[in-house]
Amino acid sequence: MRCCWPARLNPRLGVYHQPRGTHAALASDFVEPFRFIVERQVPSQLNRSEFRADDFVLRADGACWLAPPARRGFILAMQQRFQAPLRANHAAQALGLYGQLQQQASRLVAAFDGRQPFAAPRFR
Repeated sequence: MRCCWPARLNPRLGVYHQPRGTHAALASDFVEPFRFIVERQVPSQLNRSEFRADDFVLRADGACWLAPPARRGFILAMQQRFQAPLRANHAAQALGLYGQLQQQASRLVAAFDGRQPFAAPRFR
């Protein structure tokens, strides 16, 4: 499997997202099907009581941020989640997030080359 740069894909030219300035629109396209992973992680950690009240910092502008130690724990949990196998509806095997992204890049290149139609991964 090839990754984006060896596949010669321009990360600024997206299919679904519009390029604006230095925004990597194709990168946004690639991660969109996996957004649910992040969106489920925070409630899961809250339900497991992995955060305490002092893990949050309320800024003067009203924003609520994770304190650095809690943020490190969140990032570690996300990295572990990214390594967990996921099986897309059309895939024969389950892959971690990074493998899924590489496979998605390969499928997009194949679609551009006219070898197969492109379909973004879908998960149950």
